[in-house]
Amino acid sequence: MAEQKIIVTDDAALIRRSQNIRLYGVVAVMSVVIVTLVVMLVNGPSLTKTSKPAASYKAPITSGASRLDPKEMWAEKFTTEHELQAKRLAAMEKMLQTLVKINEQAVPTASTSLNQNHLQGMVQQLSFNSNNSQAKIEFQLQQFPSKSR
Repeated sequence: MAEQKIIVTDDAALIRRSQNIRLYGVVAVMSVVIVTLVVMLVNGPSLTKTSKPAASYKAPITSGASRLDPKEMWAEKFTTEHELQAKRLAAMEKMLQTLVKINEQAVPTASTSLNQNHLQGMVQQLSFNSNNSQAKIEFQLQQFPSKSR
């Protein structure tokens, strides 16, 4: 068998040469882009923009403590909490009185007087908690009657 030789014509060589030139051009452009990006990343924003630093304005910092009186704040907080506690206590007292009435209606036995005394004592304790000194005295008198009476 005879060796077959590939005959390269001038047209094929010309096409191959133009393809190689295009390849070298694309590689050169890409390498320039890569080098430029690396230089920009290394140097940071100094190459991309050079702006003057902005003049800073220093304002005095004032807090709320300099404008508010701590005594007034404490008094306001104390009165608000006291009013809320008084409302809660009044609601609990109403609820307890309602429960006493319901209990009296539900169980009419001989032991109701004992339960009634106990529940009335609880109501009076609630009244005592609402800073009623008269209720305190009445409660103590009912709990511990004097022997002279």
